[in-house]
Amino acid sequence: MLFPENIEEKIGFDKIRSLLKTECKSTLGKEFVDKMRFHSRKDTLELLLRQTGEMMDLITTTGDVPALGNIDAFIHLRDAKIPGTFLNATQLHELALAMEVLRQWLDFIKKNKETDGAIFELSETIGFD
Repeated sequence: MLFPENIEEKIGFDKIRSLLKTECKSTLGKEFVDKMRFHSRKDTLELLLRQTGEMMDLITTTGDVPALGNIDAFIHLRDAKIPGTFLNATQLHELALAMEVLRQWLDFIKKNKETDGAIFELSETIGFD
């Protein structure tokens, strides 16, 4: 089904997007909110809803969710891409903390893979050497 280009504004999703961005703790989170798009395919919607439901269940039932706090370490990765730029000790430390939290999240998700299959499938593409 074809929808008008401004479907998000017509249904008020632009306001939801704005509210979501205010809750993001990092630039990476805000970028993910910006990338969210309107979907009309039933299979895509069902998968996204299942993933969202599983994540909500994980967060509310376990309460012991790995968190990075207010560190926005991913911005350092963008800085490091610039030729001739080097990260300082603080930036490297924040990246190490971010990697540790990512590892904790992967462990957390793997522990719950029986009940949270859609989230586990997303995590299978991430690996550490």
